[in-house]
Amino acid sequence: MNNGTTFPSFSGQDERPSSWGTQNQQSEQGFKKPWSGEKKPWSGGGGGKPFVRPPETDMTLYKPYAVMANNGTPAPILERFLEIAKRLDALGYTARVGGNNDGVDQLVEDAVSKKEVILPWRNFNEKDSKLTFTLERAKAVAKQFHPVYDTMSDPVKTFLARNARLIMGDKMVNPALFVLCWTEDGVETCRERNSRSGFSGHPIAIASAAGIQVFNLGKPGSYERLNMYLEERRNEQPVNP
Repeated sequence: MNNGTTFPSFSGQDERPSSWGTQNQQSEQGFKKPWSGEKKPWSGGGGGKPFVRPPETDMTLYKPYAVMANNGTPAPILERFLEIAKRLDALGYTARVGGNNDGVDQLVEDAVSKKEVILPWRNFNEKDSKLTFTLERAKAVAKQFHPVYDTMSDPVKTFLARNARLIMGDKMVNPALFVLCWTEDGVETCRERNSRSGFSGHPIAIASAAGIQVFNLGKPGSYERLNMYLEERRNEQPVNP
């Protein structure tokens, strides 16, 4: 359920990097999508020949989840995050973290092998990651969940857009399966969000509106619900490709 929220759709020129400027304009006229005028590689056909999967194809399931917490996360909750992160890593889940160099972000980043460090810009906190570019779509989604977004400075807007990328994926096309978080008030939905929800209330609201399950360790019973969720997924029968 998305609480009536409709994410804006962007295509074509709007999806080009904001740096698409003077140096690229000279080649823009001849710009052509790599599949333009050719058969799309994922389309049908093939002269009736049976599809043979390349032997090097990696069939590992991509199972991302987003991690966040407000400052001042209590020590017992930090220990719980560490335990959960290690267990999820063993189960093949990919942790999405926002690159903060303290608290839950750093704890989880250090604890797991499968991770996506989504940064607001290059060298944020002197970290190296390929996931640094902010699409206009991310900014548009972030704006929907912040009442005074337009009054914010550009760096703050970029921080808020990073929240959208944590939830919806770096390119805004791969939503997290769930959110693991902590806030003092235990908020898990848009309607529950309040002044005590802190900075984490923003990405939690995005996830709630997108219909993504939120497990807030500040809410009683969230740990048990997470365990039930994981057990249900373990029992799911894989779909034959």
